[in-house]
Amino acid sequence: MNRISASFFLAFLGTAALAGQSLTVTAPKAGDQLCRGREYAVTWTSAGAVGAKVVIRLRQGTVRSDLAVTENDGSWTWSV
Repeated sequence: MNRISASFFLAFLGTAALAGQSLTVTAPKAGDQLCRGREYAVTWTSAGAVGAKVVIRLRQGTVRSDLAVTENDGSWTWSV
């Protein structure tokens, strides 16, 4: 089975982070091995008034890809 190793990170949509605002990815962890053809939950916590939507980005080495703009509800399912 093909596996990928990647890091996820989240971005504020439309505004820069202000003092007291944060987004933290809780799963998957950086370096986790993910299998193609499966679904994984990308989860996060947020603090402060970060807004209703977030951008989910995937980083593989120096390549970054926007995967989704989604509700800031703490979870998004990714089909690898």
